[in-house]
Amino acid sequence: MKYLFDLFKSYAATLLQVTITLGVIVIFSYWAFIINFYPTGITISESLLFVFAAMMFGIFYGLWYLVALGAVHGLFHWCSEKIKFDWGLLIVGLASALVLGIAALETRNVKVLAPLLGAMILLIILWYWKPLPLYTPVARVQEHQRLKILIITIAIVLPIIVVPDLTANIISNSMQRLGFRQMDVSVTLDSTNQNIVKSVVDELNITLNSCGNNSHPEQVVHHVNVLWHGMGERTLIEMPFLTDSSGSPYQFELNRAGVNVVRRPGDKAGVPLCFTLGNDLLFESLASTLTPEGTATLTAFAAKVKGYLEESKRQVVAITVTGHTDRNPVLASNDSNHQLSRRRAESVVEQLKTLGATLPINIKAAGSQKPVSSCARNLPKSELKECLAMDRRVQIVIQTKAL
Repeated sequence: MKYLFDLFKSYAATLLQVTITLGVIVIFSYWAFIINFYPTGITISESLLFVFAAMMFGIFYGLWYLVALGAVHGLFHWCSEKIKFDWGLLIVGLASALVLGIAALETRNVKVLAPLLGAMILLIILWYWKPLPLYTPVARVQEHQRLKILIITIAIVLPIIVVPDLTANIISNSMQRLGFRQMDVSVTLDSTNQNIVKSVVDELNITLNSCGNNSHPEQVVHHVNVLWHGMGERTLIEMPFLTDSSGSPYQFELNRAGVNVVRRPGDKAGVPLCFTLGNDLLFESLASTLTPEGTATLTAFAAKVKGYLEESKRQVVAITVTGHTDRNPVLASNDSNHQLSRRRAESVVEQLKTLGATLPINIKAAGSQKPVSSCARNLPKSELKECLAMDRRVQIVIQTKAL
């Protein structure tokens, strides 16, 4: 025991340096190649987390590599002159190979089997690498040892090089376990961060996936991907439903101090997804029949929802569609803002049914009772119409739960 303790003391400094270096590489790779983001203001005390990043990455990668090592060693140990055939090792090999096979089938990615190549090289070295004869010159022995270490190192890191996409997944999972990365959570934003997000949201004439309230509609946002939070001055969040024309989700760099992650009580909780589509995107003025652009908007919306449900393994349990109008009264006889908002909600519901919505959809009409704008009444007519555009909307609330 004393020997092991002395050995640890001798190499503790080197081991710590290697661990910190690996942690720096892991976190830098995550910043530079996975999320393309650098959080300024990293302190010395925070940099100690590099050690934990290295340890977490080492655990995930080590387990993956050990399964491959167990498969190769268990199935082919009898090929080595140093090891006799053993049924126990064979069973371990079969079980490990089965685990890798199931993982490859589940992910539909044969790259999961990449560590097998490194494991084969490593075991060949251990099985067949013979020591040099006695009285071999010291320089030759040292060269021989360095070559062995080099080949073993290559065998261990080979899967990282061969399958960088899977390595990126391991790094992302490590960041998630450490809490820097959190997927499908809710966040609260302070006023400064609300303004950052709202500037983009208002330009697209939609609200976020939070039902919110009239005064602070974006204060709480649900189903957000937090790609980096907890270290440095900046936080990076991603809105899966707020995408550009290519389908890429918008990302926001926010002040970390004003972002708080809210962990929902288990994945079973059915937090509502709230979407608001401006009527200018769906209907002509005072009309309730969908325009071609409106139909395309709802088709894209349905595709986004379907993709989210498949990716997050959730299912819809309830849908509510609410129509709204601005404060300008409908002047036609036998009509009203309330009736117009209901007809528009009904048109959206009918279109959603043609796109595959199978659940009964609850239809609500709010008329002009729930405005979200704060427009002065003395604005010129054209400016007032533009200012009130956010009130002319249809809100779709989707309640989901985990499968």
